Order: sequence, then structure tokens, then C-alpha cells
Amino acid sequence: MIKQDFFGVIFLATLESILAKGPQSELAEQDRQRSNKTQAMVNRVVSYVSLVDRAVQLLADPCSEPEAILDDLRFLLKKDPTRNLKGRKFERKKVKHAEQLHFYRYGKRINA
Repeated sequence: MIKQDFFGVIFLATLESILAKGPQSELAEQDRQRSNKTQAMVNRVVSYVSLVDRAVQLLADPCSEPEAILDDLRFLLKKDPTRNLKGRKFERKKVKHAEQLHFYRYGKRINA
């Protein structure tokens, strides 16, 4: 059962990456035309969840039209892109030695 789940996740991730290539290139072309500072990327969470929701319709339902489902998926992939600024970093909180020692002495045992 675990092996089936593993191969199912691999299949869905591969299918998602294949389906995301087209909308990703369209988003890149829109960025070039608009000369944006940030690059729009397909939101992987939205694409994976939308694919999981429609996987049964796409693969097993004989009554549904696969092309209509694929068009719907492509629309959803382009609908809500993410944008990340290059070089954006958040500094880590500096922890004092006493706080770190207290965590290793007491907190680590509780969390483990």
C-alpha cells in the first residue's frame, strides 16, 4: 500500500511538472512584454491541488472530455502566480548562549 502511494505521488508530481511548462512559458512571455522586476512562477501548491482534484476525471471518467479538463487546469495554473524577489533573505534570530543551553537541557527532551 505504501509503495502504491509513493508511485502515485511520483506520477502526480511528474504530470504536474509537465502540465506547468506551458503556462510557465506564457507567464515568462508576459513578464518580458511588461518588463516586470520580478518573475512570475506557477504556484506549485495550487497546481498540485488542482491536479489532485481533477486526476480522476482526467484519467478514469469516460464521459468527460480530457481537452476541456486540461484547458481548465491550464487556466488554474496561470490564474494565481507567485513572485519572489531575488536576494530576499530574512536574518535568523540571534539566540543567547543561556537560552540555547536551557533549550538543550530542558526543552529538547520534552519535544523529542
